[in-house]
Amino acid sequence: MATSTSSTTVVVPGTHVMTALVGPRDQNLRQIEQRFPTARISVRGNEVRISADEPADVIVVSNLFEELSMLLQAGQPLDDVTLDRVMTMVGASERPSEILGHQVLRGSKGRQVKPKTVGQKR
Repeated sequence: MATSTSSTTVVVPGTHVMTALVGPRDQNLRQIEQRFPTARISVRGNEVRISADEPADVIVVSNLFEELSMLLQAGQPLDDVTLDRVMTMVGASERPSEILGHQVLRGSKGRQVKPKTVGQKR
């Protein structure tokens, strides 16, 4: 019995966003590949091609790249902690770009305090 493979391509605007998205020495890309081992991810230029045997895996990983791209365009830095948080949120069908982009209040030294979960946004 032949298996069908689902695939999609996510276009990332701008090379500066793609550079931050994959991380230094493709560190972020490797973390994503480890978190979603059934998905096959290839990056060429400003395109991320995702394929997997299960369509649900393709949808989750493509949503992850779209959310990360939106966060980077909004000026959100992408470090290991943020990447892990975003992967967890996307896996739970949440929209990190809506949550992490909101400023809740400013601390005493003028730094923004942002929500980290949907419950903190409300």
